[in-house]
Order: sequence, then C-alpha cells, then structure tokens
Amino acid sequence: MNVSFELNAQVRHDSGRGASRRLRRDGKVPAIMYGGGQQPMSLALDQDAVRHSLENEAFYSHILTVNVDGQPVQAVLKDLQRHSYRPIILHMDLQRISETEELRMHVPLHFIGGDAHLGDENVADALRAEDVGAMASKVSAWPAVREALRQLQLSFRRVPGLVADGRDMGTVIFPDADLKVFLTASAATRAERRYKQLISKGIPANISTLRADLEARDARDQNRSVSPLKPARDALLLDNSALTVEASMDQVLTAWEQRRPFG
Repeated sequence: MNVSFELNAQVRHDSGRGASRRLRRDGKVPAIMYGGGQQPMSLALDQDAVRHSLENEAFYSHILTVNVDGQPVQAVLKDLQRHSYRPIILHMDLQRISETEELRMHVPLHFIGGDAHLGDENVADALRAEDVGAMASKVSAWPAVREALRQLQLSFRRVPGLVADGRDMGTVIFPDADLKVFLTASAATRAERRYKQLISKGIPANISTLRADLEARDARDQNRSVSPLKPARDALLLDNSALTVEASMDQVLTAWEQRRPFG
C-alpha cells in the first residue's frame, strides 16, 4: 500500500485554552509532539490539511512526516479530539518515532467477503505474494504480534461456524474446535503446487528456490518458542501429497460427519 502523509507545522510558544481557541479561529489545529527522548513541543497545524488527511483511514496507522518549521520529523498520530458536532479538530497528539522505543499501532484491516482490505485498498492478492509469505513466518515469531493477531482471530468465531486456516489454529487459537485437521504435504509437492500457481498468474518463479523457502519456513515455525507448528493431539493428520483437492475434501468432510455435534 503505497501511501504517504506529509503535514506542515509551526512551533507555538503560547499555551492555555485562550491560545488554543485563537488558533482554531485562525484555521489551525493545536497539537503536541512528544517522545523520542526529546522534550514535548507545542505545534500548530493547518485545520483543512489535517481534516483532508483524516479522510484516509491509513492516516491513523501510518508514519507521518511532519515538517516542523521546515524540519522533517517522523511521527505517528496517538490521539485526536474532535468537536462534538462541528467539523473541527480540537487537538492532536503526535509521538515521535524512535529506534529505541517500542511502538504499537492499530492497522485498519477489514475483511469483506473473501477479500482483505487495508484501509480502502483490496490487498487480498498482495497478502498471498511470495515475499509477504516469507515475511509472515519471521514476524509471527514475535510474541506481541501473535497476541494482537489472536484477539482478531478469536473475533471471527460466531454462528453458524468458522473454517480457520493457519499454522496454530488447532493448538493455540481454537483448541476447542469440533474438528481439527493438520493438513500437510511434502516440501517437493508444495513447491511444485506453488510453482504452478505462480506461473498460471504470470509470476516468474524458480521451483528450487520455492522449495528452499518452504523448508526454511517450516524449520522456523516448528522451532519458534511461541505457538510452534505442530499438530493438535486430537487432530486428523492428513498428508495430501498424493491426493487431489477433491479427495482431500472428501476425507475432511467424512471426518466432520463423524464428529459433528448434532449428528
């Protein structure tokens, strides 16, 4: 998602409610910037520019470039106060970006039908790109990331039911699922399938590289300390290296018929 945001700001030296009201009458937004090992700094930003940026949902989670008296500063939006009924921004809190400070942000990810949207952009295909898959295995080793994802994943559990696909669905996220399937295939088979899938989409690929990447990802996921890749004790183990999609589905559906709670 190639989006960037840039705002201009001026350092302000007056403070108090009266000063803030005067700024708003002049079409400005009073703000404060803090963090990054520096002293807090009072700023004034253009009201129209801020409102225009806020129309894009990505603004709330992206790193912003704030030109403070002409000097660019990397920051994120941490808090925002709006007028109760007028289209006016009353105040903004901005936090400087620092390599030495942990930063947590909300990502505006939505699921609509079978697609995933980041803000207003459909990113379903991008999420399945080969480089994204490789990064997913590395990022998922971070405990804070896994915990944040866990809450999102649990929110999808609702009537009439859910089919969840993932490497720790049956062991960590939904350990009480009525049916768990540990679906696998040999690295050679998975590499060949992925190769054909990419080629069919016009994406160049190398089957040897794909296999090496798959094997490296398996090793990372099996040996990570948080939510390692392994089958649940009561999972159906299904190696479909030699099976068609239809034959694989038949085995899963047969297992479901045998285990479904209402017969």
